[in-house]
Amino acid sequence: MPKVALIQVVYNSLRFIPQVFQAALNQTYKNMEIVAVISGNNDKGREYIEKNFPSVKVIDPGYNIGFAKGHNIFFEKSDADFFQLFNPDLIMTPQYVEEMLKAFEDPAVGGANGKLFKYDFSKDQPIFY
Repeated sequence: MPKVALIQVVYNSLRFIPQVFQAALNQTYKNMEIVAVISGNNDKGREYIEKNFPSVKVIDPGYNIGFAKGHNIFFEKSDADFFQLFNPDLIMTPQYVEEMLKAFEDPAVGGANGKLFKYDFSKDQPIFY
């Protein structure tokens, strides 16, 4: 069973963290690690993650490291087989990772992505068009 790392570079994203990280933790695929790279913490997002999601690995360089470098500091040391970067406002369905991995059963596939929908955070529900 391949190991999957879900990675988010968190930049003052507290307003999204409760729903987004809970959705990541609700994945049906279990050989995963979830990582938050803190790249701005003026809203106390790091503290919220540490208190409410203790299984999430937090990397905090102590400054705004930026999007690319924030991911790269994790990639350099990770032993994951697959990486899924997720933005601060991305709510994954529970089967997201499990379904994404099916694409890699074809050896010609080098990358896959899911369908994205807008999420209404004020109503805590997806908006389907």
